[in-house]
Amino acid sequence: MHIDARGVGAAIAMVSLGSPAVLDLIPEKRYTTLIEKHGEEEAAAAAANDDELMQVLLEPLSVVILGGESRYHWLHGIQEGSLQGDRTSIVLWSTDPDPDAPPFKKPTGTRQAILATVPTKRAAFKLPGS
Repeated sequence: MHIDARGVGAAIAMVSLGSPAVLDLIPEKRYTTLIEKHGEEEAAAAAANDDELMQVLLEPLSVVILGGESRYHWLHGIQEGSLQGDRTSIVLWSTDPDPDAPPFKKPTGTRQAILATVPTKRAAFKLPGS
């Protein structure tokens, strides 16, 4: 699970190609709490059964857009074991810095990444509080 680098724009569009997959999303604060409680190695397993975990099925050619709260304060990642075949994702983001981005703070036990992902049917959504 990760939060994409904060300096690459206010929204990120992910397109999925190939095999369907499940995208897990969890609030950054909750994941940090799980790390503190269960340790870094067990946090992902604990998150899989957490009430605050959201799951989105990424079908081939679906598109997910993360912006606002979901962009900066929710971790996301492909659920382990959810792939049934090859999957390619394309991630698109603005190259303009986001002046409203919160200061960079790497949550304990997570990695910062810039990914390329693009899903099938347009499935834009807003998370609570965004």
